[in-house]
Amino acid sequence: MVLTSLIQKLKAFKRRVKAKFGLDEMLLFGSRARGDHLQDSDADVVLVSRGFSNLSFPRRLSAVSELWMEKTRMDALCYTPEEFKRLKLKSYVLSAAVREGICI
Repeated sequence: MVLTSLIQKLKAFKRRVKAKFGLDEMLLFGSRARGDHLQDSDADVVLVSRGFSNLSFPRRLSAVSELWMEKTRMDALCYTPEEFKRLKLKSYVLSAAVREGICI
């Protein structure tokens, strides 16, 4: 999938997530953001929302997955702003997402 096509799909997804949870930040990261993905690579995204605060981590993932309407697989990491602020300093995955990610 061409990056511009994926970004359009992610923007539509972002609107659905924002309507349901509100959304402070969304980052595309990993191989799709770097441009070294394979044809069947998933889209890795970080979603940051205050709306996740009353949901367990597994429920967050389930809820946002229901909003993804595309054939390309998507792997979402869903955090509250406080969790994201704390964990992006400790987690290699999140620090890489911040460093190489594309803000959607």
